[in-house]
Amino acid sequence: MERMRVGDGRAQSWLAVIATVLVLSGCGGGGTAFTEASGETTSTSPVIVRADAICRRLNAELAAEPPKSVSTQEIERLSPRNAALEQGAVARLAKLHPPAALEGEWLRVLAYRHRLAEALVELAQAAKAGDEASIHKLGESKERLRKELLEVGRRVGFTYCQEVV
Repeated sequence: MERMRVGDGRAQSWLAVIATVLVLSGCGGGGTAFTEASGETTSTSPVIVRADAICRRLNAELAAEPPKSVSTQEIERLSPRNAALEQGAVARLAKLHPPAALEGEWLRVLAYRHRLAEALVELAQAAKAGDEASIHKLGESKERLRKELLEVGRRVGFTYCQEVV
């Protein structure tokens, strides 16, 4: 690969992609619409409240270990951990039983979260192989997935489960 200088536009673009991938892989922070002190939500569905509690914990665990840099090595180091955390949350979420009115959207949220976990595994593999093209592609794919999750999550009434920390 050609060596890029920091002032080079390509290098800046590449750094932006890596930073985006790290944030999407659970390495960044994020705000919420929940009242942090009370953990209350405006949703009336108990399953939404329970699911958001699971996702709130997941988001806190993901944010607990921020990246030290925006390097491929940092992606390789953090992605497997973040994938395992995401997979555990998906397993806990799958045990909840939403009301019939939410079932279709609920299944979409679960599918999106599951795909996030899979993408994190692929991201770690790509970083280990030094496959920058795949890292870039996965970053773009995860950004689309993040937008879809946000859209569905808002419709359902989630706060924490619609976020990708």
